[in-house]
Amino acid sequence: MGTTDVSRLVTPEEFAAAMTVRWRSLGNTPSPKLQKLWAEMAATFNLAAKYSLTPSNKWRVLQPPTGTGKTQGLCVYAALTIDKNRTSPDPLGILIVTRTIAQAKEIVETIRALLSNQTDAEKVQASHSEARLHTFAKGAADVLVITHEAYTRALEGLNKAQYGRWEDCTTWKHGPRRLTIIDEAIAGVVEENQVKADDVRIALSYIDPALRRQYPAEVAALERVCEVLEKTAALNSDNAGSIASRIVWRGLRKDGSNQPSVPCLDGLRQAMASIRYDLKGLRKDSSHDRRRIAANVDRTLKDCEAIMARWAYYYRKGNDDTFNSSQLLIPQGLPGPVILDATASQNFLWKLLGSRAEIVDVPSSTRTYANVTIHVARASGLGKTKMTERGKVRLPRLLADLEQRLAPDRKVLLCVHKRIEHIAMSFDPCFDAYSVAHWGAIDGKNYWNDHDTVVVFGLPYRDPIWATNTFFALQGLQDNRWLEQPSWGAYANVRLEMQRRQLTVSIIQAVNRVRCRRVIDEDGNCPPTDVFIMLPAGADGDIILDHLCEEMPDVKVVAWDFEMDGPAEHVRRGSSHEALVSLMTSRLPGETPMSYIRSELGLSASATKDLRGVLRDEDHHLTRSLAQHGVRYMTTGKGRGARSYLLKQDRPK
Repeated sequence: MGTTDVSRLVTPEEFAAAMTVRWRSLGNTPSPKLQKLWAEMAATFNLAAKYSLTPSNKWRVLQPPTGTGKTQGLCVYAALTIDKNRTSPDPLGILIVTRTIAQAKEIVETIRALLSNQTDAEKVQASHSEARLHTFAKGAADVLVITHEAYTRALEGLNKAQYGRWEDCTTWKHGPRRLTIIDEAIAGVVEENQVKADDVRIALSYIDPALRRQYPAEVAALERVCEVLEKTAALNSDNAGSIASRIVWRGLRKDGSNQPSVPCLDGLRQAMASIRYDLKGLRKDSSHDRRRIAANVDRTLKDCEAIMARWAYYYRKGNDDTFNSSQLLIPQGLPGPVILDATASQNFLWKLLGSRAEIVDVPSSTRTYANVTIHVARASGLGKTKMTERGKVRLPRLLADLEQRLAPDRKVLLCVHKRIEHIAMSFDPCFDAYSVAHWGAIDGKNYWNDHDTVVVFGLPYRDPIWATNTFFALQGLQDNRWLEQPSWGAYANVRLEMQRRQLTVSIIQAVNRVRCRRVIDEDGNCPPTDVFIMLPAGADGDIILDHLCEEMPDVKVVAWDFEMDGPAEHVRRGSSHEALVSLMTSRLPGETPMSYIRSELGLSASATKDLRGVLRDEDHHLTRSLAQHGVRYMTTGKGRGARSYLLKQDRPK
């Protein structure tokens, strides 16, 4: 029961032959090692399809190294499957899950181009916010492509016994889709919930007497959460912060002791959706503030309900006292997909999933990074806060150093924190190409595959709560002793190991955006590439570097004599236009004074005057670009009392 007609599946031999043709057509060099890897990829797809409906089906994780045709492979397999479906008595439906809308579009276009019969083009469809498909159209497609976000939303609904979204994705006109291929690991399979006492108090303040009478049990439960959180915070304060993290409750208890009651808050959430928060809380008419406060209140109620229904632990986060909980969004018995994760060996999620995931062995030595040099400098203060505080000095020092080391014909990609991306973009160093990207918007993209240099400047540290939430969601709630000494197996501090591994995964993703992802010969070499990276001093930096070398066999590591803190340096300024768009993209809705823009972008008085002139031109490409993000240039008053600013409007979702 639940197996597919094996004779109609794409054989490993057919797939390897088709991939060889495709690989050559893209200007790449195939090799026996690559062909063996491709055959293993097809065999894994077939195994997942064959046993897709069996209860014991696992999540199969394939780790084809970057540059070995991972995404091209899923496209070739999908196209070959559509060809076979034309005559198969048991057609195979495929669901492909990818990171972004742009990648979903690209995959659809690639599969369609690979079809032997172009009349089958409509059998490949993408469904996302820019191209929503009717349920019938989804069901008619042999291959349906969706985003990671859509997949996790469907999982959330499945956990709440809301099957609509899930069935829309996983069934088609011939029944269940037997193969799901997920391109890159999904970050959102763990749902995290957090509440602060202040947030609960704010939510309660908007509940008027009429709502209190209508939803007494719900209000009482919220008040109980707030009361327990405040008592726990007071206990922590009385003990001089010595219990900064502790288990508060462990799920439902028959006697109800120290456990909030768990009413469903859906009715209260729906009733509160119509409250005029802007008038009630701020005494002004503001659609932006109304939606903002409504979203915050609703999120608080949702998190409170989840925390009451499961378990909670207390954590002192900065100046905030919080309750936290989490859950894995993958229900038991869910048909397992095939995950294409180039950094699977570093992704701790697969270790924590244990027997529910299977790392598939793939041929080794398909890639070598002997032509890559990693230049390593050590420093402290590489997180978002310090890099934001010191970015205006650190960035020109970095670029001045690179200008001395690299020839003008180099193409450089700089990866930074989002908060300082606009500052980096305001410079125009003397390179043939200079591109800037930020953490969270760089993974999986191929825009920079002709760049010969990548610079990793600042590291994307996760909130410490993330590691605890992830571990509890996958391994179950632990005790207070574990919170103090988080050991697991051979790891004395598994939280620290998870954070190091996650940093490694992020760094590898950034490094492999440039031309080292390309294979130029049968040995798996890439074109010469330089990587410049700042790592923490001490053990953390050493271990992360070791992990990087594991993922990049034969790579050369050299010291980079660079101090990012010191006297100011001067680097040529470029156009402020791209930098301004970047700045305003990350700004919250509301007013941004021109004085702030001048300071952030380092503009002179004359440059600021020129920028104002451009912003007054509604047909200028900068003005149009800003308008796409809901940003307009505004002026009030005249003469010395005149004031100019950019107004970013709230855009309803």
